[in-house]
Amino acid sequence: MSIFRFKVWWTTHWIGSNGSDIEHETQILILDKCDGDLGRPYVVIIPLIEGPFRASLQPGRVDEYVDICVESGSTKVVEDSFGSVLYMQTGTDPFKLVKNAMGVVQTHLGTFSLLKDKCPPGIVDKFGWCTWDVFYLKVHPKGVWDGVKGLVENRTSPGLVLIDDGWQSICHDDDPISDQEAMNRTSVGEQMPCRLDKAGLVWINMVISVLF
Repeated sequence: MSIFRFKVWWTTHWIGSNGSDIEHETQILILDKCDGDLGRPYVVIIPLIEGPFRASLQPGRVDEYVDICVESGSTKVVEDSFGSVLYMQTGTDPFKLVKNAMGVVQTHLGTFSLLKDKCPPGIVDKFGWCTWDVFYLKVHPKGVWDGVKGLVENRTSPGLVLIDDGWQSICHDDDPISDQEAMNRTSVGEQMPCRLDKAGLVWINMVISVLF
């Protein structure tokens, strides 16, 4: 199982059976427990940030491989070797494994806090409704009113309503202007429009066939 970034601001999960099945911009990969002859426990693989470089996992060019893409986003910031762009840990409980691994990564990077150390705002306890989930770019007053009315009548009154008709353009330059702008960008595997595909990339082949 994996989580990959398929838009600049969205991630989703993905599953597969070998290295070539994962998606570009994979942020975390969990290899399932193997009860056969190998007796392998769960394995979590997390790409990291090192200085001006960020790493992500990508499908291997052959089934048994996973590629690590390490990029700076600039052709003037390049490197040919790295000290710590990937973290791996094993365990018998996948939930404890991910929690422990993120603790190690947090200690190593020191750039974020874990949920247990945060004080969430009170708004997280409110049930809300976002119009984007129904209307996408075609938000209209009657639809918003009917949506809220339906929730109230079914005893699921929203504590807040977010009216969202899209907050920025993500079309490619050659895309025609229409009310369906960028709708196909939600498809799995679609490359993010702002991503530099070739500039400042360093490819490292990592053989993990023994893990699959």
